[in-house]
Amino acid sequence: MAKKEAVKESTKKVETKKATKSVEKAKINPKGEKTNKKTGAAVIDGFLTRNRLPILIASGLIVLILVVYIISVSVINNVKEKDLGQIEQIEYLLTKDSTDLTDEEYNARLDKTIENLQEFVNKGGIIGTRANMLCADVYAKKGDNENAKKSWETASKKSGNNYLRPLCKFQAAVYAEELGNNDEAIQLYVEVAKDSMFLDKPHALFSVARLNETKGNFTEAQNYYQQILDAGNTNDVWASLAKTRLIALQIDGKIE
Repeated sequence: MAKKEAVKESTKKVETKKATKSVEKAKINPKGEKTNKKTGAAVIDGFLTRNRLPILIASGLIVLILVVYIISVSVINNVKEKDLGQIEQIEYLLTKDSTDLTDEEYNARLDKTIENLQEFVNKGGIIGTRANMLCADVYAKKGDNENAKKSWETASKKSGNNYLRPLCKFQAAVYAEELGNNDEAIQLYVEVAKDSMFLDKPHALFSVARLNETKGNFTEAQNYYQQILDAGNTNDVWASLAKTRLIALQIDGKIE
């Protein structure tokens, strides 16, 4: 009898242990889901392994593009430096011992300078700008104001968004005036005055007013002279001249 009780007790303990394990399993994974889920790192590692070749190819292309870009920038910079160096050399040869030359020799040198610059005048950016500026100067020395004006205009167009744009256009206006093309000069001076990159706006405004006064457009002249005064910089030389011209026009009865 005692033996049977012992067997029952032993069986009961085994069943209790099994039940406990079942409960623990149920608590850990009550829905019977698989517990061997992959971690994020494992998923990424698998992706990289499966797509190793495409990734390597893409990475190689990126590196290649960067290398080509760096080389291109370097080559462009080297070409610019070389071209600028050649233009400076052309300018140096123009001025070297020029005071010892006869008029005929000097004119021949001017022509040679223009010829040597043709390689650069059609290029863009600072190269074309610098070449056309030098060409304009040479044409002016030759007394060729028409080509001097054209070269200044070209230099302005090639200069981009910097202070050289209005500066070169101002010079083009000066030569348009020299040629007697006052309407063209006025238009150029007005454009210069409106350009935020130009550092001497009162000078451009005064030129517009002066040419209008020359043409007999006294009301227009008064308007541009007054714009100089309205800017508030009364110590500026152009403001002083504008004030003087307004007084003179009033005395002459040209304006009220």
